[in-house]
Amino acid sequence: MKKVHCQHCAKHIEDRGDLVVVQKGIWGIEPYHNTKCYGAVAKGLSGLLVSGPINSKVNRLSIIFTAIITIVAFFLNIPGVVKLVVLFYLLYVVSIRAWSWFNYERHLST
Repeated sequence: MKKVHCQHCAKHIEDRGDLVVVQKGIWGIEPYHNTKCYGAVAKGLSGLLVSGPINSKVNRLSIIFTAIITIVAFFLNIPGVVKLVVLFYLLYVVSIRAWSWFNYERHLST
């Protein structure tokens, strides 16, 4: 299995409970320790540079909410451009989450 190292302290992350995956920029994702490393990074940067944790319960709820909005948009009489924007946003959010799991989470024990 691949070892996952924290971007802040460069130490090995042992399990998923100690992992926080953060989106940096549009496509970049980076792993951090759940404790002081993520806190240190989150205090210094905000907005587009560092987002909230990708592997959190709040993010999962956001994906579910976005999926519901996408489904509703396709059944209502909404212009096609709006439907495409909502669909592309859903695909973007799901792809970032899948990338996080594929690169980091699947390599760690629960």
